[in-house]
Amino acid sequence: MLAKSIRKTVAPIALAAAALTSVAVLAPTASAASSQNCANSPSNGNCDNVPVSKGDPCWNSAYPVAPTKGGTFYYNDNGWQFKTELMYSTTCKSNFTYTVVTQTGGGVYNVSNKIRRGSGPDGGYLMYHGPWILMYPWSGGSEVISPMVYSPDNPAASCLSNNSNDQVACSPYF
Repeated sequence: MLAKSIRKTVAPIALAAAALTSVAVLAPTASAASSQNCANSPSNGNCDNVPVSKGDPCWNSAYPVAPTKGGTFYYNDNGWQFKTELMYSTTCKSNFTYTVVTQTGGGVYNVSNKIRRGSGPDGGYLMYHGPWILMYPWSGGSEVISPMVYSPDNPAASCLSNNSNDQVACSPYF
């Protein structure tokens, strides 16, 4: 009787363990390798809404677009100053927005950015927001990097967002 009871208890545990093992061997999420996938084979499917990180292939080949013609802009509010740049990655054939705090102000400040792709040969209009970051006066040097939009031929624009306005300031489309 005890052996029968043990078998009834052990069998479901073994099945549950087998199920957990099969879940544990699932492939990792694409986000860990997405930037590399975009760099290896740039396309809408491999690059749109993919995060960029300093040091990855998309970041390493990026440069500011038309910095003296509005692709780079500054925004000041309550003592805070933000520098926002429309960036283009030659390796990934994609645009993204990079924002950095150049001067801290009073109180805390909630900031984000976004990248927009205009319609054209690479596809229709797209817009992706970067993460929202709560900036503190003593933190200095904080930054926000938006996800990418695949846009070797379409125009793109960058925008800065805060709690008051989803588009505090935007670059022209380049």
